[in-house]
Amino acid sequence: MRLLLKNVRAYSRDGDDTCDLRIGRGRILARARGLAARRGEAVLDLGGRLALPGLINSHDHLGFNLFPPLGDPPYASVYEWAKDVYQPAHARIRDVLRIDAYDRLMWGGFKNLISGVTTVVHHDSLPRRPHRRRLPTTVLRRYGWAHSLGYGHDIVKAHHRTRRKPFILHAAEGTDQGASQEIDRLENLGVLGPRTVLVHGIGITPKQQQLLVRRHTAIVWCPRSNLRLYETTCRVDRLDPAIPVSLGTDSTLTGAPTLLEELRCASDTGMVSPERLFAMVTTTAAAIFDLPQGHSTLQPGAPANLVVLATSDETPTRTLVESTLRDVELVVVRGRVRLAAPCWSQSLELGDANSRIDGMPKWLYGDLAGLKRRLRGAASEELLARGPLWNRMEAL
Repeated sequence: MRLLLKNVRAYSRDGDDTCDLRIGRGRILARARGLAARRGEAVLDLGGRLALPGLINSHDHLGFNLFPPLGDPPYASVYEWAKDVYQPAHARIRDVLRIDAYDRLMWGGFKNLISGVTTVVHHDSLPRRPHRRRLPTTVLRRYGWAHSLGYGHDIVKAHHRTRRKPFILHAAEGTDQGASQEIDRLENLGVLGPRTVLVHGIGITPKQQQLLVRRHTAIVWCPRSNLRLYETTCRVDRLDPAIPVSLGTDSTLTGAPTLLEELRCASDTGMVSPERLFAMVTTTAAAIFDLPQGHSTLQPGAPANLVVLATSDETPTRTLVESTLRDVELVVVRGRVRLAAPCWSQSLELGDANSRIDGMPKWLYGDLAGLKRRLRGAASEELLARGPLWNRMEAL
């Protein structure tokens, strides 16, 4: 799609300015005032609405977002929580896991799209071959992973096999001594390094911080999940500034329903400024996961990933932190419109609204109605309605 966005309040590192954005071949081709429409371009006059680079969710388990929050916190560690919750024979687990795996991934994709996420880091395996039904947002594929020291893979082998790509695992997730010891164990195994990304990091000690600085190791912060399970979270305000930190939702099993709600939770901790939170879901995350140069900017040559929000009198970063799902009016993923308010979808000849998100009509890419029909055919409405997004994402 060739697209010209007129009168956009477009974010830049120096603030924001009102301009036009020309999009084509999946990239931002031009950013200037008074761009004239070219033949074949779809034109939208956004009337001064705020455009930000598409958001990056640095940690999600896409297939687990049909679950409601489970467990009876607080817990001392992820292993204690898993022992309590993961009972495959129990109906609350069994009936969700019986649902087609790709449909569960698709639901997780919609969860991210509706909050302006254009790239999500999925902490699990993905189908090797692309599915005929494309996920509605980009899912990172260049990475290696292990669950944690306590579960799953041979971490050393998985780490060595990854090579030159980010290697992601849960670590120091808890408040007990074992959680803190995991950082030293990973060092002894030779796993810490510049491409290693540790998720959670609650138990990191001041001494271990310096180790992470020397190893150039990054952290993904998931405050909503941490506060629910352990009544505390990684003190990112006390981390050495040299440690890169990005933000992730985790799945609805433990974390926030969407990245916008995770941003508000993170802001409510009082640990970080809106400016740093914005970086956590854009430029810092792009650097941690080695995304292409120019990613998470709205400059010419950058991938055309962007989200348009209802305007406010606040700064762009404050606007993002205070936004809700109702404020997301346009999402473009690699140059393709994936979500649009009805007025924009009609102008683009995409059709009328086909969904309601928190009661607000939206046009969504894909087939949310068909997905919900398949999910109802695989599980009871009662079970599905327990999920925090089931009644918030309605198909029309």
